[in-house]
Amino acid sequence: MTLPIPESPLLRVQDLAVEFTVGGRRARAVDRLSYELRPGEVLGMVGESGCGKSVSALALMRLVPEPGQIAGGEVWFDGRNLLSLPEREMRPLRGGQIAMIFQDPLSALNPVLTVGFQVMEAIALHQRVPRKVAWERAVEMLRRVHLPDAEHRARFYPHQLSGGQRQRVMIAIAFSCSPRLVIADEPTTALDVTVQQQVLELMLELRQEFGTAILLITHDLGVVAQTCDRVLVMYAGRAVEVGSVRAIFHTPRHPYTAALLRSLPRLEGKRSDRLALIPGQPPDIFTLPTGCPFHPRCPLADDRCAAEMPPWTDFSSAHGSRCWHAGDVTLAK
Repeated sequence: MTLPIPESPLLRVQDLAVEFTVGGRRARAVDRLSYELRPGEVLGMVGESGCGKSVSALALMRLVPEPGQIAGGEVWFDGRNLLSLPEREMRPLRGGQIAMIFQDPLSALNPVLTVGFQVMEAIALHQRVPRKVAWERAVEMLRRVHLPDAEHRARFYPHQLSGGQRQRVMIAIAFSCSPRLVIADEPTTALDVTVQQQVLELMLELRQEFGTAILLITHDLGVVAQTCDRVLVMYAGRAVEVGSVRAIFHTPRHPYTAALLRSLPRLEGKRSDRLALIPGQPPDIFTLPTGCPFHPRCPLADDRCAAEMPPWTDFSSAHGSRCWHAGDVTLAK
């Protein structure tokens, strides 16, 4: 069953910019990023490592690590600009209304506290209930994420659980306070294929139950195809294409998106066929090329691409891209 997606956004990011200063040099890891996320919607944010996905997500919660800083823009959540809220108002939103699932649960969980205590702690902090009640709710939440023998394993430490079980604990913590938004940063990267599928199904099951919007950060377009309603493709800190899953997978309008799709393995391919590779490497944010940052790797690039940043072009109310040659993009190898 698919949840109906309301028209009014829960999250609206407008011209978000994040800068890093290292050795006297300044660079933008996120540059004028804009997008919307509606209640109950799953938005996939994709791109190669270093394109700004994780940094942009941390900026939503004002958790950008030093030497980074938020350099501009607005982040509207439920009618409030998170970037201008006092810290005392921001603190209860983190973990309460906005929760995060990290890529590596072993490093994200406290190694000296039991997993049940860590779920209980989140519930006690944000729901302000007695610790006995919080513990009962924590165990119930661990059951709901299908942790085997939850009451017993709630007293385990993180190292005593498997990778998939630790990720279930992270999901339990994230959903324990019925958040309106969950940011999942590469939540299945370190898991084998079977466990990965179970974790994705679990997230969608809880999204269905709580009506939670999910921002899913991943480099895996196969995961996006299974789980997301819309896709935002990032390159060198910028959004280069946004659209529905169907539009992105069937009619990509940016050469980078098409290149990512061509790199997916295909069942109908011959055994001798090789995966298509994207030539070159993502650019260093401290030495970005002029014009479109993808032009050194793009088969469609011309002199204009090297000289001028292309404007954003909308092809429909739900699909747009930033490319001078959007009409010439093809998935053909």
